[in-house]
Amino acid sequence: MTQRFTDVRLPAQLAQTRFAQVLRDGFALAAAGGSATFSAIADGVLRSLFPQHAPDRDPSEAVQHVLDGFLSLHVHPDVPVGVRVLAGRGLRLLTLTNGATRVAETLLTGAGVREQFETLLSVEAAGRRPPEAGPKSYANAARECGVPPAELLLVAVHPWESTALLVPGRRPCGSTAPVELGTRRTARRRILRRRT
Repeated sequence: MTQRFTDVRLPAQLAQTRFAQVLRDGFALAAAGGSATFSAIADGVLRSLFPQHAPDRDPSEAVQHVLDGFLSLHVHPDVPVGVRVLAGRGLRLLTLTNGATRVAETLLTGAGVREQFETLLSVEAAGRRPPEAGPKSYANAARECGVPPAELLLVAVHPWESTALLVPGRRPCGSTAPVELGTRRTARRRILRRRT
């Protein structure tokens, strides 16, 4: 994503902090009872950068260029192996993304594991953003699978995603993988652990 930022004359270091700002703004919106898509929030965050950092740049075209970068990302190297292990154990797999399902579709197809997933879901279907989206989105995922929520197991990178499930009858699973949106460095090996 760093390259996408510099392509439109935005400072490279903003790639890391702007993603965090999108999440923060989504959380604040949900806490206030509002709702917006990930792309709408990201659009607003990105547009706010141009007056200061690239005032002569047309924000509309530049914002789209940056957002299109999500479709060119790759999964961490250990994801295909982990997905195949879970599927090999007979688990039904689905995704629950904060953004558009087409991003998940592109990432998983590129990694060669799309066929392992039964369905791709987004919190947008529940009409909310994290953290309020959690309960509604997880309930929606359970309905889609035709199972009670207690039979779902969440594997997530972000701690706030798993924390939303730390209630009786839900089974989160965490990951210690770092989130490095601005680099292509290989992530440290993920260690998944089941929380009880």
